[in-house]
Formats: sequence, structure tokens, C-alpha cells
Amino acid sequence: MFNANILPKKFKTWLEFRDYLLETTPLKHKERFISRFNMQPNDEDMYRKHVRQLMLNDYENNLAVKTESSKKKEDLSKWWNIL
Repeated sequence: MFNANILPKKFKTWLEFRDYLLETTPLKHKERFISRFNMQPNDEDMYRKHVRQLMLNDYENNLAVKTESSKKKEDLSKWWNIL
């Protein structure tokens, strides 16, 4: 339900949608989201993941948000451990 796979027609980019959701987020959680998002890379895939966190109201950061590079590093480390 909250996969954030399809961008709503009203918005042109995931960043625009994310910013809209941030504006409507309750103030007590808004600062947590903003500080977390500022520490992550700026690309459309990451903005889509931010939208998912906002839609699920994951202010405690329970959802795993990984970049492709960190995923590749984990995959390589598994192989190194096997060898």
C-alpha cells in the first residue's frame, strides 16, 4: 500500500512530493525527518524512499533506507567472508 512506486500526477518529481509531505507533517516529527534527510544523498531514488518514510510516519527510522553503493558493499563483504 505505501510502496511509493508511482509518483502522483500532481507532482513532477519525488523531491517535490517529499517537500509537500514535509510541509504537512506534524511539527514534533518534522525536524527529525529534515535532519535525517539532510544527511542522505540527493537523488530521485532516495527522495522516493523519503516519501515512503513520510507516508508511514517513520520518524523513529525503523525502515531500512540504503543506497545502492552501501548495498553493493554489503554484497561484496559477504563474498569476502566466504572466501
